[in-house]
Amino acid sequence: MTDAVLHGLFAQILTDEPVTAQSGPLAAAVAFRAVTSELGQLSGGERVLLEEWLDRVISRAGAG
Repeated sequence: MTDAVLHGLFAQILTDEPVTAQSGPLAAAVAFRAVTSELGQLSGGERVLLEEWLDRVISRAGAG
């Protein structure tokens, strides 16, 4: 029975569809937001402002 439950769980989670990379402005904003903490060339204030702008782009894209 345990194997059947595990198989059923995996069947709900896993898929055979290939993973495709997202492209476009939203994907670029998400990728850029992920590395803003590594941008040592920016001052703290500049980094915070950039993060605010990117967060706004990302959140508004999800809303509409």
